Amino acid sequence: MKDDLRYTPSDCFETFPFPDNWETAAALEATGKAYYEFRANLMVKNNEGLTKTYNRFHNRYGTDPEIEKLRQLHAAMDCAVLDAYGWNDIPTDCEFLLD
Repeated sequence: MKDDLRYTPSDCFETFPFPDNWETAAALEATGKAYYEFRANLMVKNNEGLTKTYNRFHNRYGTDPEIEKLRQLHAAMDCAVLDAYGWNDIPTDCEFLLD
């Protein structure tokens, strides 16, 4: 057997520390669905895949209103996840830093 890293459901997913009641958390469902649907529609509208979409998402000089909306939805999703864990004191503001 090789000694390469491997990830299996029993090693990763089944032991992941999900927040309490995550499967029925309406806020997680709603924010995730809003983000997913907006992103999917944006990609179809612009005839772009995930790579091009996220290259624009991460471009600090990009001011496209739809990308700004995607960033806002992403921040809302981050807040919903942090709230689900009870971590309300962690800022979610995104900065564009130099590599």
